[in-house]
Amino acid sequence: MNSLAEKPLSGFRAPEEAARRGILYVDLAACWAYPSAALLDGLRGVHLGRMRQLAVERGFVKELESLEEALQEALARPLEDWCVEHTRLFGGFPATGCQAYETAYTASHVFQQTQEMADVAGFYRAFGVAVGEGTERVDHLVSELEFMGFLAMKESQALDKGEAEQAAVCRDAQQSFLASHLGRWVGPFSGQIGRKTLFPFYCSLSRLTSAYVDYEMAALGVVPEPVNPPQSEDAWGSPGPSFESRPAVEGFDQ
Repeated sequence: MNSLAEKPLSGFRAPEEAARRGILYVDLAACWAYPSAALLDGLRGVHLGRMRQLAVERGFVKELESLEEALQEALARPLEDWCVEHTRLFGGFPATGCQAYETAYTASHVFQQTQEMADVAGFYRAFGVAVGEGTERVDHLVSELEFMGFLAMKESQALDKGEAEQAAVCRDAQQSFLASHLGRWVGPFSGQIGRKTLFPFYCSLSRLTSAYVDYEMAALGVVPEPVNPPQSEDAWGSPGPSFESRPAVEGFDQ
């Protein structure tokens, strides 16, 4: 498989490149979270600034321009409008919303859903990520993006310390998680967002998220099994396990 550790972006050492990959995952996850005043402030500042730089480095100019244009319109709206649209999309209303859970796209029945969620949780446990009762399920888009960011940052730490074997473990986990989980359903999810959202921002964000995951899969040599958008309303889920804590990465202020 191709290795970003072996082929970092020009001008960046391999540990720095791994950290930058992780930062973009974390910023994308933050954008999909339930809106808050802190999120909107971040979109005016640190989140947008980092996404702008990292997206341009990876050639996502078109997606970034679309996001920035849509964001200008969205930031002119009150926070309440953001909350209403987020709830309409992701609050469990099949007629108007989208499903931000992996198993809505990859599991055809409840037993398969349970198995898939157990596999996702197994990835988290293997890397010491604590999950508990919270606001999001383990297969939620925010959780999976955060986990990929966490893995990339752990890889960065290992590379910086010269721990090649540990870095390889983190890289292998990223490949496996994209192939088995996140990489399988972001595309169909993005298509649903484009059809159902009333906020151009979420449409543009879905395109950037999908483009970045596709970029990562190509760079890591991952070819996931394709899935179809959900055809029924049976897979709508309720809140469940979420990240209880995520170890901080040295030198990175989220």
